[in-house]
Amino acid sequence: MQGKIVQLICRDKESFYNLGLMILCWISNTFTYFLVIFLVKYLPGSLYMNQLVSGFSVIGYLVVPMLAPRFDNRRIMLFGYTLSIVFLVAMLLFEEGGIWSSTDDLIYSLFFFLFKCGVSMVFISLFVIHQDLFTTKYLATSYGLCNTISRVLTLGAPLIAEIPNRAVPVALMLVLNCVALVATYYLRMNKPQH
Repeated sequence: MQGKIVQLICRDKESFYNLGLMILCWISNTFTYFLVIFLVKYLPGSLYMNQLVSGFSVIGYLVVPMLAPRFDNRRIMLFGYTLSIVFLVAMLLFEEGGIWSSTDDLIYSLFFFLFKCGVSMVFISLFVIHQDLFTTKYLATSYGLCNTISRVLTLGAPLIAEIPNRAVPVALMLVLNCVALVATYYLRMNKPQH
């Protein structure tokens, strides 16, 4: 694998550029995806309602195949990140002391549902977009690197979920999703020749 990475850096600068951006996207999405699993027990509102809403976010997975014929994976990811960011901001404003802190728990659950749908849309698109960015020669290497690096960093998600100030994990997810939105925007979708 190390030889393929050296080849990727030396011969195909565009693939290396895309690989760096994809690593950022994978780290952001994987960390957010798993942080929410640990964080859900501390979110405002009913734990059971939040878990139920989290399960219904499977709609994000179901929407992507319907959007795929009309939009490329990059646009779907941009939409998913934007959806996540908008509702992370709403969730952050809902936290104790925020301007919406007295809002009904059902509204918070709706924010959480829409945020999680955006995360799910990006999660499924991450796997598919590699085929649009990398030649077959580098495809498996790109999957392996992105997945390994993101999973190793995601080991910190349970620790972040336990931070007493509940706004901190939500703000961290917001920052990660903003960085990934920018990284997705700059992806070069011209698939290299095989």
